[in-house]
Order: sequence, then C-alpha cells, then structure tokens
Amino acid sequence: MRTPLDRYKQDFVARTRTRWGTLFPEPGVTEFAKDYWRLLAFVPVVASSAFVLVAFGLWAQSRELLSRPASVVVFWVVLGVVVWRMFWLRKRIKRTAGRLLGVTAEELGTLDISDPKKMAEAIAEIRRARGERRA
Repeated sequence: MRTPLDRYKQDFVARTRTRWGTLFPEPGVTEFAKDYWRLLAFVPVVASSAFVLVAFGLWAQSRELLSRPASVVVFWVVLGVVVWRMFWLRKRIKRTAGRLLGVTAEELGTLDISDPKKMAEAIAEIRRARGERRA
C-alpha cells in the first residue's frame, strides 16, 4: 500500500519531469527529478535536527549532564554536518544536470537549478562561450 508520502513523491517527480522535461533527455529527467526530491525531502530533516538539538541541549543543561560550552559545540557540530549534507545534495543536482547536458565541471558553477528558464539561459551562455573559445 502506498503511503501519502509515496504518493506525494510520485506527484512531485511527475511535476518536476513536466517542468524540466524540455531541458533534459527522457531517461535523465527522471534522475534529475529524483535528486531534486532528495533535496526537498531533506529540508525538514535540517529543521527538525535543529529543534531536537536545542531541546537536547536545554535538557542536558537542566540535568547538568553537559556544560554550556559542550552543548554549544555538540549543537554546531551536528548542525554543521546536517547543513553540509544539504549543500552536498544541491551540488549533486548540479552534477546530475551537468552530466545530462554535457557541461564540464568548470562550467557547473554557472548552472542555476532554481528555475528551468534560468537554466536554459545558463546553458545558452555556456554554449556561446564554447563557440567563442573554438573560434
């Protein structure tokens, strides 16, 4: 039986395929959509991690299990790892898009994954720059 989250994921992937389908070849647009889903699904993890860490820090201080500096260090280390993972997922989306579009690693920085129109403009700019380098 499919859960509501599974249905939402499939709907999200279908909407993403429709929205971005003009830029990517057919088998690749699904891969791009799934990577985009991973990033979107990770946002609540970041927020809930921050909440749990704050709650744990307050609880540990009230029980005098951790000193204040130790709880602050634990908070920043764990939150840093979680936020790093989010940036890594964004980079993964850009690498997937770059691989599907034939963009080199140096050109990945110019790709904008926030909007298909912006990505199309970035791809056109990359192709223009390639044409200038060949000439």
